[in-house]
Amino acid sequence: HLKLGMAMSAKLWVPEAGVRSAWAPPIALIGHESGHFYIWDLRRMRADMLFCKKLFQAPVMAFDLSRDARRLFAAAVEPSARVYNLDLHIRKITPCSPPLPATCQTVVHDRTGIGHLALRPDAKLFATAGWDFRIRLFANKSPHFKPLAILRYHDATVNALDFSPDSKLLAAASKDTKISVWSGLFKSR
Repeated sequence: HLKLGMAMSAKLWVPEAGVRSAWAPPIALIGHESGHFYIWDLRRMRADMLFCKKLFQAPVMAFDLSRDARRLFAAAVEPSARVYNLDLHIRKITPCSPPLPATCQTVVHDRTGIGHLALRPDAKLFATAGWDFRIRLFANKSPHFKPLAILRYHDATVNALDFSPDSKLLAAASKDTKISVWSGLFKSR
């Protein structure tokens, strides 16, 4: 029996009409304090576990899933994020990126970890909210998922972020009690 600790992050995924997806039934994805990641099939009135995999050595703090359920973006209390290919039919999850540098260590602070992660709705980039007070943007393109920008504004840990449905805005919230809204970042076409 695994000692999972607390559930640290969760996402409910339901196939969208008109989007060709890799999986039909709704699923629940749960990241745990132990670094394990569970996926549950919700097609019945009870949840059936599809699979469990240890993705990180530290708590899974944030993740997002592509609209077609084929790619998982995940981050933990570690200085990097990862991108995984997901095949729910054969119950397999495989890394498709190297560890992506999502935090830095400086003289002022040595916080490593990611508080949140979000995929832009147009799926062209994703962002991480760092404990190092920074927001990082990455291209959603294999194999290297190139870092695109580091956004500096906050004076404390960035805890949450999200993109607007039209992919034109990015909002972030920080422990410094400030909210930042960014526009014009790598125009969506």
